[in-house]
Amino acid sequence: MRLLSKKVAKSVQKHDKKHSLPFESLLQLNDVFDEDDTQEKEKMAKLLLSGKLTCKKVIVRNYCKALVNFSISEHASGYLLEDLNRGGVDLGTFRNALKAKKDTINTFQDLEQLLWIRPDDSVQLICFRMSFKNACIIFLKYFSVSWILNAHFKNRSLYLSYKGKFIQHIQKIGR
Repeated sequence: MRLLSKKVAKSVQKHDKKHSLPFESLLQLNDVFDEDDTQEKEKMAKLLLSGKLTCKKVIVRNYCKALVNFSISEHASGYLLEDLNRGGVDLGTFRNALKAKKDTINTFQDLEQLLWIRPDDSVQLICFRMSFKNACIIFLKYFSVSWILNAHFKNRSLYLSYKGKFIQHIQKIGR
């Protein structure tokens, strides 16, 4: 009887190891979204099961969207005006340009392309990129914790652990 129970336990462990990735990812997805976000959760679950999306990608995507949304919002205008005026860029132009790019920024690489200063950039474009970079750093340092705590995320510690990584990556861009 003991041998049979050991064999059953081993086969269950092997089965769990083979099929653990999608279920672990779905459990992490439950930690990321609240029960109120059922449509978004179903959409992400389909992508997770298809293997096109991981939980880390969801967190990075949410951070990228939050950075752009903060830069467009009225909260950032006080921080942005001085930088934008120095380079001769209008606040409305800055917001319209970010609104146009808002739907395409889903990964850190997309965000990096928007922040990277190239040698052939004009003075206005350099000012735009530097202002956006400063707005991102301000959001991550001062506003991200309240965003995380007020959002419908269950596992907030995952988002807090990515906060420092985002600050480091954004500060390294363009050095």
